[in-house]
Amino acid sequence: QTSVNSDNTVVTITFSEAMTNAELATNYALSLSGGVGTLSSTIPSAVLQSSNVYSLTFSLSTPPNGSEILTVTTNNNIVDIIKNRINYST
Repeated sequence: QTSVNSDNTVVTITFSEAMTNAELATNYALSLSGGVGTLSSTIPSAVLQSSNVYSLTFSLSTPPNGSEILTVTTNNNIVDIIKNRINYST
C-alpha cells in the first residue's frame, strides 16, 4: 500500500510483512509523470521506518498541478525474511 502526504513531500509504503534493506534510500527509484511538477532527485532524500511502514522523503523542484503520478520502484535488494523479492503484480 502507498500514500502521499498532503504537501507532496513524503510517500509512505506499507509492506504486509517484515522486509530487509527497505530502509535504504538507494534501493528506491522515484519518477513523476503527467502534470508540470518535477522531482529534485530520483532517489529519496531519507527513509524512516516504523514497523512495516517506510516513509520516503522527496522534494519537487517544480510545484505540482495535481495531475502528476508518482511511481516508486525498487531494485532487487529489498526482500522479505525468506529472501523473496517484491512482486509488483500483486
